[in-house]
Amino acid sequence: MKIELVKHQIDYIFFFVLSFGCHNISPNISFFSHLHNLFYRVRKAADKDYALGITNVGLYYAHGLGGLKKDEKTALEWLKRAVDKNHNQAMYALAQYYEYGFGGLRVDYKQAKYWYQKALDNGYTDAKKDLKALERKGY
Repeated sequence: MKIELVKHQIDYIFFFVLSFGCHNISPNISFFSHLHNLFYRVRKAADKDYALGITNVGLYYAHGLGGLKKDEKTALEWLKRAVDKNHNQAMYALAQYYEYGFGGLRVDYKQAKYWYQKALDNGYTDAKKDLKALERKGY
């Protein structure tokens, strides 16, 4: 499950970058150098208070991308900021933090279910399978 989550969130970061027209990257630069350069652009969007940028800063910290040290607590702070802006991807990520106990949170299936439902209600359809999985477990 965690590997699927990481792949999904990295794909989401690149979607964000491409949507902001940041695709003019040299193929001669390493993948990790690209992530560092992309983080700079993502951070600029977050500094302008764009929910998508704020979410992606959180995902960079969550996975230690772009030269950042992996820091789930800092990631959680960024994700909560994006949730406050009603960003559905951040709601989904927050649900996973509760489901798996990331970022120092205790595992709380009730909260996980709540945030998966909020993400789904706000158009994040991937949350449906996670909600069903929790329901099969009796939550």
